[in-house]
Amino acid sequence: MDPFEHLEQQDHGQGGVETAGEADGDVAEPRSAMQRGGGLTDRHSVGTPPAAGTRARAGAGRHRSPERAGSAATSPAGPAPARPTLRLGPRPSPLPGHEYTATAGGGLRRQRYTDGRGRPQVFAIPRFRPSVSHREVLSFLAAAALLRRHAVDACERDFARRLLGGGRVVLAPSARVALCWLLEALDLAPGDEVVTQAFNFPAVPAAIRAAGGRPRFLDLAPGSFEADWRRLDDLLGPRTRVVVVTHLYGNPADLAAAAARCADRGVTLVEDCAQGIGAAAGGRPVGTTGRGAIFSLGPTKNLTLLGGGAVACRDEGLARRLEALAARHGKVRPLASLALMVKAAALGVATHPLPFSLALLPLLRLAERRGVDLVHQIMEEPPGVIGDPIRARRPSAAMAAVGLAQLGRVDALNRARVRNGWYLRSRLAGVERLTLPPLREGCVFMSFPVLHPEREVLARALRDRGVDSDLGFMADCSSLPLFAEDGASCPHSARTAREILHLPIYPQLEPRHLDRVATAVRAALDGV
Repeated sequence: MDPFEHLEQQDHGQGGVETAGEADGDVAEPRSAMQRGGGLTDRHSVGTPPAAGTRARAGAGRHRSPERAGSAATSPAGPAPARPTLRLGPRPSPLPGHEYTATAGGGLRRQRYTDGRGRPQVFAIPRFRPSVSHREVLSFLAAAALLRRHAVDACERDFARRLLGGGRVVLAPSARVALCWLLEALDLAPGDEVVTQAFNFPAVPAAIRAAGGRPRFLDLAPGSFEADWRRLDDLLGPRTRVVVVTHLYGNPADLAAAAARCADRGVTLVEDCAQGIGAAAGGRPVGTTGRGAIFSLGPTKNLTLLGGGAVACRDEGLARRLEALAARHGKVRPLASLALMVKAAALGVATHPLPFSLALLPLLRLAERRGVDLVHQIMEEPPGVIGDPIRARRPSAAMAAVGLAQLGRVDALNRARVRNGWYLRSRLAGVERLTLPPLREGCVFMSFPVLHPEREVLARALRDRGVDSDLGFMADCSSLPLFAEDGASCPHSARTAREILHLPIYPQLEPRHLDRVATAVRAALDGV
């Protein structure tokens, strides 16, 4: 049973919704294209006469529609004075999964969202959900209580074996610190140039600079989230030492093209797999083609240690240098580890559909009126900040225990992402004014990015339909003042940074949820 059904009946009685037009003579515009879009049902139409024996409510009744809150009731002495035409568009309802819209007859209709099969949807869909399970919480507590110091070594070995087919993995304080280590271990000299794609997380070029290098920016290929490798030769010069290939959003880059150009010019290739754990390029796991690779293990990644990162390589000499760099760092202290677990648990609770719908989503809407994306503001970091690479601490044994437990099911989590990604992509195929960038075989759908020229408007319309989305944290780094000295112009990266929007795709979602996401997108675009 719909847990909000009793509220619905209380608000409507048994004969429909009280309307502004019936009580006050307001005139409302006909339903717009947005309201005519799929996914909205007319079950709660207005203007239906009350059933026999049901008390009709007067304009001064205590159950008034949101559009009439604060308006004067009809006077007993006669009709209220004529008022200007009231034009009503779609308005979010206090009940999750509903909104009020105008009817052609001048009233209000509360409409319920449905998935693609007409099934009612009450709760909202958060933009992300952490994948930490109860089993992993128990692993964390057991490792913390028993001081299992071997968990870090075991996690590193299992990571290399399961995800890379061998080689060496060293846990790091973060992916950005891992990149600093890797560049230092490759003997990057001050002023050496490192090429990376312009559309990127700002911490990547900041880490290059922290390691003594000079970042050079490669624009995206048109209509893609991947660097335009055809233009790589234009950036390769006598000081170029390293090219960083980024596997963005779980989609593997064209490693063959990048590796061939690097080999021709004698440049070292390294892989940024912060969003690519489990992806494959040319039948090989990402992270195994370059001289080294870095990974991110934050709470929203498809493999998490609650925080931290990792660096991997297959060269024994390079591995020894990386381990020597790691030895300068201590482990995260027990209380700090516990704080990370509490944060992950809090994220899990906050993004559960019930508390998210009843508590967090209203807060997001309130903040949105002030032009603020609350979740984005909480999780965003200042551009270029990497922290102190020397003072940063590596994951603790308790955190590594979480990673060990997750490694046992990361393949299943990735299969769910792949299933969801291709399903949602099929449901959105052919939608006008929505760009679905090309994907390669081996994509694991770390997220589901789309492009739309009015992404903020689309995000607001989706949120009003109970589907949360995210603008993401990537930027056109070539345009940031922090890296202005490079002088690069990357128009495709700039356009992508303006238009990108991420739809929910995490493993906990089922096809019925994705049907609702697709239906909401189609309906929202009718009004954008």
